[in-house]
Amino acid sequence: MTWSLFTRKTKRVYLDYASSTPVASVVIDVIKKFVTTFENPSSIHIEGVRARNILEESRRQIARTIEAQPDEIIFTASGTESCVIALRGIVAHAKQYVSTPHIIVSSIEHAAVLETAKDLEKRGEVHVTYIEPDEYGVIHPNTIKEHLTEETVLVSIMAVNNEIGTIEPIKEIGLLLRKHKNEYGYPLFHSDASQAFLYNSLSVIKLHVDLMTLDGIKCYGPRGIGILFKKRNVRLDSPITGGGQEQGVRSGTENTGAIRGLAKALTYGMEIREKESIRVEEIREYAKDIISKTIPNTLFNESDNHSPHILSVCFPHCDAEYVVISLDALGIACAWGSACKSVKGDTASYVLESLGKKECVHSTVRFSFGRETTKRDINVLCDALCELVHRKVIEN
Repeated sequence: MTWSLFTRKTKRVYLDYASSTPVASVVIDVIKKFVTTFENPSSIHIEGVRARNILEESRRQIARTIEAQPDEIIFTASGTESCVIALRGIVAHAKQYVSTPHIIVSSIEHAAVLETAKDLEKRGEVHVTYIEPDEYGVIHPNTIKEHLTEETVLVSIMAVNNEIGTIEPIKEIGLLLRKHKNEYGYPLFHSDASQAFLYNSLSVIKLHVDLMTLDGIKCYGPRGIGILFKKRNVRLDSPITGGGQEQGVRSGTENTGAIRGLAKALTYGMEIREKESIRVEEIREYAKDIISKTIPNTLFNESDNHSPHILSVCFPHCDAEYVVISLDALGIACAWGSACKSVKGDTASYVLESLGKKECVHSTVRFSFGRETTKRDINVLCDALCELVHRKVIEN
């Protein structure tokens, strides 16, 4: 298996899979076949019908990977867009039943959910309750239950936290909300599962979600393609107007090649999930062991129930941004948090702040692993960390 991200000649080590995964070669092979596929799948001529058939076969293939029905799969341009459509669309539709809808989100959601909720709140369109996690990043169902009201129309909790890797009890939350639905079907349950697919079984039936987000960039798929699973009976008013493609939920001509590539990526991800979960967990434990031995005063931000591909490491009294930049200069790519957050130049982790880990808010580096990560890469990381200790970038 070869990958498109970088060549070994660069001798760089990539430990930022939670930010973006390389496109798998089997996916590239599929995409290459559609480079010249320009036909519009909404056209009624032979070429358009052919494109439509490719799109719908991909939809069926993707639906099978999460045990959904094909007409419950909505194609979008990204995971962020899927989250935005879910939140804004549900709130807009719910206003015919509730004057000022109430939504519940966790305080450690990805910016796609958190910033959308804040914007809706700022505009006076919703009341928002921000649920705090426990010290391990877990959102407990009973905490959500305490904040449910007759006006609650949506709860959005991510499946796996993108900064610390905590796996949230989505099934339990889904079961709880099922017991509290009113005559209009509220509250609905949305989960951003962008970080979850490669290492967790995501059956929408077993998880009891009404809406779920996936992103090609997180699962060895193409860039610029996302999915919003929307249960058949869920109604929303889409914030994206236009030609009415994707059942009117996401107007705009579908990207047939990227959709076909994503279908292959998700199928491939399912095939390697079990073995890769075991292998990557071994890599994670090896990294945790070698880092703690290299720098004894490090802290690990984690839960027992964690995704194997994310390791959040706190270097107390050190500046995380400086550590990441220094590691980059030594040939190692990692992150101090979400790449989306980095765009804003914000180096403080609101996730760790919510966990009450004030000493780690500015001092945490995220190492994330994937298909190409080896123990040799971790050894290279260890050598680099030793160099940073020597330079006093990291305090020992």
